[in-house]
Amino acid sequence: MKKIKINPKKSWKIKIHRDVRRTTTAILILLILFSSYTAFSSYQQPTTKDVLVPTYAYTHTGSFDYSIHIKNNSLFTSTILKPGQGTIFKKLVDHINMSYTYEYLSTRTSTITGSYKITAEVQTNYWTKEFPLTTSKNFESTTTQAKFTETFPLNITIYEDYIETINEQTGVAATDTMLTIKCTVMLSATSKEDKVNEIFQQSIQIPMGNNVITVDGETTKTQNGQNEITEQEYQPAVSTQRTNWTASSAIFILLLVGFVVLTKNDMESLKSPIRQIKKIRRKYGEWIVDVNSLPKHAIGSEKVTTNSFDDLLKISEEIGKPVMHYLSKQDKTHVYYIIEDGLYYIYMISENA
Repeated sequence: MKKIKINPKKSWKIKIHRDVRRTTTAILILLILFSSYTAFSSYQQPTTKDVLVPTYAYTHTGSFDYSIHIKNNSLFTSTILKPGQGTIFKKLVDHINMSYTYEYLSTRTSTITGSYKITAEVQTNYWTKEFPLTTSKNFESTTTQAKFTETFPLNITIYEDYIETINEQTGVAATDTMLTIKCTVMLSATSKEDKVNEIFQQSIQIPMGNNVITVDGETTKTQNGQNEITEQEYQPAVSTQRTNWTASSAIFILLLVGFVVLTKNDMESLKSPIRQIKKIRRKYGEWIVDVNSLPKHAIGSEKVTTNSFDDLLKISEEIGKPVMHYLSKQDKTHVYYIIEDGLYYIYMISENA
């Protein structure tokens, strides 16, 4: 009597629940896609960027100042009022002395040349008229600084008289009269690599037609500027991102390949007995013969239990006999068997397992 030995091929792969294996695989794929996309995006970013670097910085500063000389009166003990020292009543004013101070400062030694003029401008709702307060004057310097101070008298009565004359000549009384004192500075500064050409203007306003003189506007003004050049600045963060995300992509790919190669689905643990039975019927139905009872002589036969239905099917193919199928209605156990020369090859599945 020949006994057929069943030596199922052992697999070195690690069995993992199918759902766990699928989930892990999906996560690794998503990590690969994310890291690859991020790495690709980092390669679209330049490793350098344009930055503006100051090469020559400068500052214009201008300041108006004035002294009000007061007539003898019973209100003020001082004969001179400076800005902020009291209300300027027009009838108490003897004369006004004004001054304008301008300064140019730079961060580099330069050849500085410039000119300036100070004007008075009468503005009304109908017309505007400009009067020179100083002639155009020049200034220069070969250092980092250029500065001048100009003093001039201001007689408001002259401009009020001019407004009255125009009103008489035109027959129309102008309103919203305003006296604007303006300084215009035209400057050119040249260093070894830089050049500046700018116009700096500053003005103050004195409303006309009032018995009280007020000064509005920019009594002090500062204007900054700078020359810049474009330089390339290295961005180490981009290079670091490229390296890190490229390495991450490679690691995730290796993990995925290793996981797929070293593992396999634990199919038996995932399949319910009923699903296994249906699959056996669907796939191997032509090899199976259904019987209503187990053969009596099988009881005395030497029983060999196979590990799977596939093993039982291999025996069936080798000896050329069909697989018999018996269903025990009592405990819902499906018995698949082959009898050959006193050997009873059997594989059982219980629906209640």
